[in-house]
Amino acid sequence: MQAYLRGIRAALYGEGGSQSGGGNQGGSGTAEPQTGAIEFGDLQWDSNNTTASVTVSKTKDNTLDLQYKINEDEWTTIQSGETIQNLKDGDLVTACLFDGSNRGYYATLNVVAPKVEIEAGDIASKPNDYYGEYVNYQPSNGDPDVKWRIFYAGTNPNDSSDTTNRIYLIADDYIDVDYAPDSKKGTEMNKSYPYQVWFTDIINNGDYRGSSDITNSLVKPWLNFLNSSYGRYNTNENMQVVAYMLDTNVWSIFKDNEGKAEYAIGGPTLDMFCASYNQKYTNKQIQYKSNNNGYSIKWSTDYDYSSDFGLYGLQKNDSLYVINSVDRAYHTWLASPASSNYTDCLIVITYDGRLYGDFYCGYAGGNMPNGFRPIICLKSDVKLIKQSDGTYNIE
Repeated sequence: MQAYLRGIRAALYGEGGSQSGGGNQGGSGTAEPQTGAIEFGDLQWDSNNTTASVTVSKTKDNTLDLQYKINEDEWTTIQSGETIQNLKDGDLVTACLFDGSNRGYYATLNVVAPKVEIEAGDIASKPNDYYGEYVNYQPSNGDPDVKWRIFYAGTNPNDSSDTTNRIYLIADDYIDVDYAPDSKKGTEMNKSYPYQVWFTDIINNGDYRGSSDITNSLVKPWLNFLNSSYGRYNTNENMQVVAYMLDTNVWSIFKDNEGKAEYAIGGPTLDMFCASYNQKYTNKQIQYKSNNNGYSIKWSTDYDYSSDFGLYGLQKNDSLYVINSVDRAYHTWLASPASSNYTDCLIVITYDGRLYGDFYCGYAGGNMPNGFRPIICLKSDVKLIKQSDGTYNIE
């Protein structure tokens, strides 16, 4: 047998070889063909680039069997020219010739998935495919234990001059209160450990005046209330809290060290929440308008806006929008004032799927204080690359 293998080896110019396989999305790989006793074809990837297939052949007719294995699996006999299925990124395919007792002419193929870049416009065109997907983002000094999900992508619908698509991320859960930043004057948040916060001391210390403290030109259009006669110079207590949540300087601890983030804020505005939610759930839209105290809201199927500021019926099992567990906090603070009869109510997302007005001190109706889910706006030139585990890296 050994002499026979050596004879074939001399005739076929060596013992096969090795190659790496890449490829285009849903198309052929870019690997060079084998020149030895065994030849791999081009990798063929499915439309999502999650699994691939490849043909394997003997380059000469002979009586030896063709076998292969994937990683450390058992050897499998295959006919020359047949296809090996269900390959994944990172797999190592080894093929050889076999006479029933001995193996020789080993050849290997490294399976490398195509590098497919996803831009903000791609996400915006297919929100149901991308919204809620996890992105491998790490803030420089923010809570390292939360993960980040795609919340929205595209332009700002409140700003007709905005033609720049951006990707927005949201924390997948409430952040630890130790990572809630102090105000611009150094006032520490009121904290009910470990995840619940409220704003009494920030109000009492007069750290923010209201609308005039919201100055970031990219953030301001996300609060359409500021464009109304009610909101332009508003100094209500709820607007002072909103100014803190939209203070990109104090929330900059949630930007990354790699410079991929444009800005960070303490949570979505109502406008941002609606832009995302209405794209994903198109059958019934959230609508809003302003009065002196803040936003009124209703479903597009409702006749009029709610008098008690309670909008029921959010998709409470969609954790991108509603955290229905009360283990950490009851509700999510939104960076938007509520049009309640009081001037100290912010909009919150409740654990049972409502948009509701809650006092900034956080004890309305006996509820526990609420939690933060910060928002990260990525820079416009950022691209996402899907990984083999289904998450996305930022490039």
